[in-house]
Amino acid sequence: LRATLDQLLDMAAESSALVAKRQRTDASGALVPAAGTAAAGGTLVAGPQRTSDLLAPILLLAGHGAAVHTVKFSPGGELLLSGSHDKTLLLWETFGECKNVLTLKGHANAVVEVHWLGAENAVSASADKLVALWDVKTGGRIRMYKGHTSFVNSCCPAADAPLIVSGGDDSVARVWDTRVRTCQSVLDHPLPVTAVSTSADGKEVYTGCVDGCVRVYDLRKSDGEPKLKLRGHDDIVTGNRPSHLPPAVPAAVHGARPGHVPDASLRHRALARR
Repeated sequence: LRATLDQLLDMAAESSALVAKRQRTDASGALVPAAGTAAAGGTLVAGPQRTSDLLAPILLLAGHGAAVHTVKFSPGGELLLSGSHDKTLLLWETFGECKNVLTLKGHANAVVEVHWLGAENAVSASADKLVALWDVKTGGRIRMYKGHTSFVNSCCPAADAPLIVSGGDDSVARVWDTRVRTCQSVLDHPLPVTAVSTSADGKEVYTGCVDGCVRVYDLRKSDGEPKLKLRGHDDIVTGNRPSHLPPAVPAAVHGARPGHVPDASLRHRALARR
């Protein structure tokens, strides 16, 4: 059994994409039972017919040399971008054989978070203390944002504004203008910042911290102080995202580290009521 497992692992390492076996169907697309799998009476119990254009229901993408920390689909869903502890980002085709079509190199430590910025650019955060802006068509690095003095844990671009926010172990969140290299604003925190996000228009920044608090900043104010503090988590906030609600009811969703201490919750807050 061990020899067989070792052979399978070697096969996966040699291929950039291992495709799972597809289910058998007849001319009409209905599932065909394999030998010995039909239920009593010869009837096959199956779920809804597949409508996906993927090559198989399950695909294994092999290519990174270490743990994968982040994965994001492109806005159109035709590409997939992954970041790894091996310091690289890999670009994959979503359809067909899911080939690895591009490798983005430039970070000197683990890539911990990546986001698409439109259909042709991406933003990454790394433990090398840097935030990077990439051209995913060429694999070239457009710009590096330097300023953090410790690991960068999170990054997030604004959808409709030339803005990126990042947060790190140096207990600050930094706001960057994608058009220049210099930091536009520094938001101090009492402990390391573990999660960041921004509104689509780039006017508000949402941060999660080791102290379990979610903070909301209005970038139109120059005092650097949060306009809201959302408390309730008992441990590290590991992620937050504003929901897509009408402007009259802005809201944020945030979560704490699961399976670590008693708080493993996902919370939704109506920001207008806080």
